[in-house]
Amino acid sequence: MLLMLGGIFYFFMALTIASERSRYSPKVRITDDRIEFRRGFFQKNTIVHWVDITGITLLSFSFIFELTEGQRNVKYHTSASTSKEIKEAIREMAEAKGIEVDGG
Repeated sequence: MLLMLGGIFYFFMALTIASERSRYSPKVRITDDRIEFRRGFFQKNTIVHWVDITGITLLSFSFIFELTEGQRNVKYHTSASTSKEIKEAIREMAEAKGIEVDGG
C-alpha cells in the first residue's frame, strides 16, 4: 500500500515538473524590465534586471551578463532550437534597449 501511494505521489510530481504550464518547470521569461530563469524544481529563480545590464555574451547554453556591479553567468539546459529562440529574443530586447550583445 505504501509503495502504491509513493508511486502515485511521484507520478503527479513528475507531471508537475514536466508540464510547461507548471510554475515549477524550467523556463526563461523575458519581460520589459527583467529576464527570469527557472532552471529546476529545487532551484531558485535567477532574475536579471535590464537596467543593471551593460552587456551580454551569448554562449552555448549559457549567458554572461555584464552588470553594473560585476558579472553573472547563467547556465540553462534546453534543446538547440529552443536555445536559439531564447537567444534571439534576448538579443532583440537588448538591442532595443541599447545593450551590446556578443556571440550567439
